[in-house]
Amino acid sequence: MSTPADRLPRLERSTGASYHGLERRHTDLIRSTDTAMLQACLNGDRTPDAHPALPCTPEALAADAAAVVAAGATELHVHPRSADGLQSLHPDDVGAALAAIRARVPGVPVGISTLWSIPPGGHARHAPIRDWTIRPDYVSINLIEDDAVEVMRLMPAMGIGIEAGLWSEADARRFVALAEAPRCLRVLVEVHAAHPDQALVEAAAILAVLEAAGLHLPVLLHGSGVCTWPVLRHAMHRGLDSRIGFEDTRRLPSGAVAGSNADLVRMALAIATPMMAAADLERFIHGRTVAAIDPETGATFARVTYRPDGVCIVARQGGSLEQGRYGFADGCYWTIYPTFRDGRKNRFYLTAEGPGRAQAWHDDGRRAYLLNQVTD
Repeated sequence: MSTPADRLPRLERSTGASYHGLERRHTDLIRSTDTAMLQACLNGDRTPDAHPALPCTPEALAADAAAVVAAGATELHVHPRSADGLQSLHPDDVGAALAAIRARVPGVPVGISTLWSIPPGGHARHAPIRDWTIRPDYVSINLIEDDAVEVMRLMPAMGIGIEAGLWSEADARRFVALAEAPRCLRVLVEVHAAHPDQALVEAAAILAVLEAAGLHLPVLLHGSGVCTWPVLRHAMHRGLDSRIGFEDTRRLPSGAVAGSNADLVRMALAIATPMMAAADLERFIHGRTVAAIDPETGATFARVTYRPDGVCIVARQGGSLEQGRYGFADGCYWTIYPTFRDGRKNRFYLTAEGPGRAQAWHDDGRRAYLLNQVTD
């Protein structure tokens, strides 16, 4: 059975955009995209009360940049702030944030937002952007905004790369018609649906427009809110770039609030681990007993026996037993119990964690239990 994510076009991976007239430090950003890139989006438009660890000052952004790079992020996206904590495009605020970050993580590409609503807002943003003396490596420009093309045309002379933000199929059609499109650093596909399935349908429509136009730029696909983890997982397992950070979500796949941006990055990289092949997954589960362990606490929740006849029996720590059914399809395994998880059919993928040990993932990207094979 196919899911909306299975219908995402597999875009030909480009070796990078062709830049003309950009400074050497920006052409260095052109990289092989054989390996998916993970960008950390540190703060977005969130206010400081959104999370105790939300970085806003140049010093906090720099410290957080160092933490997420150490955790495995390869690029950064930030929203600089003024002294009053508001988003800012003022040259002093942009310069302070970039200088602090580059001092802590030299050589790591840093991008910033040019969102229409950032003060001074609208077309008035052009003046402070032109006045930047310390410049980002790239900016994100949303094609939904009226002045997107005007902002894009400011960048080449300033030596700044462009992430073209596409929120819809209409944005994609506007983008591919532009002469500037092939010279962009990448396409930033941002889906804002209320449900992961719909987010992936929207992403598929955007990517189909790019494919039909023969535009083979690197693609960063991401969602926000409840769509963050499902979209990230499907992006990274299809070789597309993605991003994670407090701008998109404060929560881990389990629903728990993450302690830091670095925690989100570590989880994203765990999700990016290649899934177990269907045959290996079946050998791990079929006819076996496993201990189901909470990956955050290390506590054993239950033992589950997967009998060769397709019956599974969960023995909880409290002593209760429940019998259900299990099977295999589309590279995952599924289970149904009369009461456990409200009697719903659940599908799981596995990533190998070591001999006799695997991490289970719900098919929507949420982390499930760690599974240890039981040999006694």
